[in-house]
Amino acid sequence: MSVKDSEWIPDKELNIMEATVKKVLANMKIMSMVQQLCSEEYMENTDDLTAQQIIDLIRDFLKNNHNEITAYVFFNFLAYYPKSMTSYNLTPLMQRLIAFTYYYCQNDREAPKLSMEELAEWFRRSKSTIYDAIQKNQELEKMLKAELEEDKLRAKARKEAYQQLIEEEKEKLRIQRENDQRNDQTSEQTVS
Repeated sequence: MSVKDSEWIPDKELNIMEATVKKVLANMKIMSMVQQLCSEEYMENTDDLTAQQIIDLIRDFLKNNHNEITAYVFFNFLAYYPKSMTSYNLTPLMQRLIAFTYYYCQNDREAPKLSMEELAEWFRRSKSTIYDAIQKNQELEKMLKAELEEDKLRAKARKEAYQQLIEEEKEKLRIQRENDQRNDQTSEQTVS
């Protein structure tokens, strides 16, 4: 008995499931980007930083309800860039982080497009400050586009090389089977 998928799951539920999967994949893309930005080699030192500054920033963040991804991004950036995150003035590093995050999400087709409001929430800055940081670092967009294009080309080359390898292995197996069949036929003829 053959039953269509739509008879098992109504269209509305399929749409909800699809939207949920897309959201999870988008969040995973953001988490991956944050992990790349938050590495030991880029970590700021905490000299001249007080616990009170960090606590004040965390308390400010916790005043509003945030989703898990916003909290993940905020706390990772706070852990790796505490001076820039707590500084009243926007540091050059923070400007570049903001711009990089924005341009990365705008140019990677798998990443969700971020609004100024979302970035303001993540970096605890005003929307106008976020906009200014992005404008001051427009060269990052060109660099990122080139890098993403390079990544696409590398992925395509890997895929083609993998496909070629598969074809070569299939050909070797086909030749091996033919040789085995010939050997079997030859063996049968000599036995007879």
